[in-house]
Amino acid sequence: LFVVIVSTLEISRPSVVAATAFIGGLLLDIFSGSIIGFWAFALLAISLIIQTVMSRYVQRPLFRKL
Repeated sequence: LFVVIVSTLEISRPSVVAATAFIGGLLLDIFSGSIIGFWAFALLAISLIIQTVMSRYVQRPLFRKL
């Protein structure tokens, strides 16, 4: 859930999102019984898909100075 929230809010810095997803995936791998690296790559792929969709199809409003 945290990776999805960070992916939707941090459009301008994709490297931060990728690092967050990878570290979160490694932490999930440590405490799960699955193959090492599965969750890391799964969360990384999910965050990259969200970043791609957000950058192509969602326009963020620009705030003007008053």
